[in-house]
Amino acid sequence: MIIKNKSITKGPSDHSHVADASKLHARIVVANMKNEAIHTQQLPQQIISATQIPTGVVGAMPSTPNERADSQKTVTCLS
Repeated sequence: MIIKNKSITKGPSDHSHVADASKLHARIVVANMKNEAIHTQQLPQQIISATQIPTGVVGAMPSTPNERADSQKTVTCLS
């Protein structure tokens, strides 16, 4: 529901689904790896290999080349 100027501009929708806990956990793991890239001098592959990812979350993780590219972008931006 969207309310602007005390009037409803869009009502509630019927969109409903169960949250995917593995996707949420995957986002948290990736955010932690990016934070690690910012605060250490480790290579992206070292950060990825040192991160313990629960078995149920592995399928929701982005592919390794994407993770590596994101980590490199983060480190490059800080240089």
